[in-house]
Amino acid sequence: MCSDIARSMQQGTDRATTVRTLRIMTLNVHKGFTLFNRRHILPELRDAVNTLSVEVVFLQEVIGEHKKHAMRYHDWPAMTQYEYLAETLWSDVAYGRNAVYPDGDHGNALLSKFPIRHFENRDVSILGTEERGMLHCILDIPGQPEVHAICVHLGLREAHRLKQLKLLCDLLDSIPPNEPVMVAGDFNDWRLQADKVLAECGLREAFADRHGRPARSFPARWPLLHLDRIYTRNVTAREPQALYRKPWSHLSDHAPLIAAASLFYLAACRFSRRRAWTWRGHEILLPSLRLALMQAILGAVNWSLMAMLIYLLLPDGVAFPSILGILLVSSIAGVVTHIPAGLGVLEAVFIAFLQHQIATSELLAALIGYRAIYFLLPLAVACIVYLKLERRTRKRRGTGDPPRERSRQKG
Repeated sequence: MCSDIARSMQQGTDRATTVRTLRIMTLNVHKGFTLFNRRHILPELRDAVNTLSVEVVFLQEVIGEHKKHAMRYHDWPAMTQYEYLAETLWSDVAYGRNAVYPDGDHGNALLSKFPIRHFENRDVSILGTEERGMLHCILDIPGQPEVHAICVHLGLREAHRLKQLKLLCDLLDSIPPNEPVMVAGDFNDWRLQADKVLAECGLREAFADRHGRPARSFPARWPLLHLDRIYTRNVTAREPQALYRKPWSHLSDHAPLIAAASLFYLAACRFSRRRAWTWRGHEILLPSLRLALMQAILGAVNWSLMAMLIYLLLPDGVAFPSILGILLVSSIAGVVTHIPAGLGVLEAVFIAFLQHQIATSELLAALIGYRAIYFLLPLAVACIVYLKLERRTRKRRGTGDPPRERSRQKG
């Protein structure tokens, strides 16, 4: 997402050196990897960002250091990711470390073509394993008073986000009311609560002012959710754009394909005149639309309960929709690999998605607990019920001989 930022100037400044317009951009770089972390694409990302004439860049999920990645990937930069991205165009860089783990750390960064006078990273993490921060920078822009740029990455849970928005308002209250402020980043605000809260702090959202609501920014290829924002105070945002086309779109999630497949099945059950199909030697009989709808509803409930169980077993920090999406992806992977019960596949997919948010040991412990509760516990209950029924049946057979048989035995 990018936008031009302009501010009316007071008389008395040097018109030759006064900067009247800033072009800014906000981007969640996903630690420089594609979906499933299968490929390192930081060089491509830098090339794409360099094609945009922007003076200030707000970055989220930027890796400061990662020892294993540096040994694993041949094109891993010798410097930090934010220094690598800023190397060619941006003279000043600020980095706020949010998450620290044994191999390294990641957080927010701000790249600027103008000097950064001062910066401070505020920890806004709420209870749990989800580390979040707000990087507050003061820019020295010719002809302007102090310009405040705040890079934000808020939590996945709504309760956490509301508390973090309150902390953002506290920060804004500490800034002189007449100084220009730009706030941008990944707000994870899919329920559109932030605009109302931040309006009380004097912030206006660039896309909401222009188009009536924030931009859809996730996933990039088929944008559905309004997660990323650009807010301003004492400045005017002009020509905001969301970048949906390549090369940006190749970093997105493709979950909508699952919904399309479900809709095709229901349409076939409703309109197809041919009720029997043969595919690879297997005969497939299409049920009625009513039965297909019941299947879809029961299937959705089943998958939701499975995802809810994993969600409850995992530490705080991962949203339920994310867990559900990862579970569905793992089920498809299990079908493709033909491994019974997806043994090992489920764990591999969850680790690929969440290894940077949750420790692998905690993740595996939660998944083992999930398998024990969802598979082994029902099996144990079924075995107990089966044994009791068998015992009751044997007792009835031992004491319930017919009268005629008894009389014959006596005679």
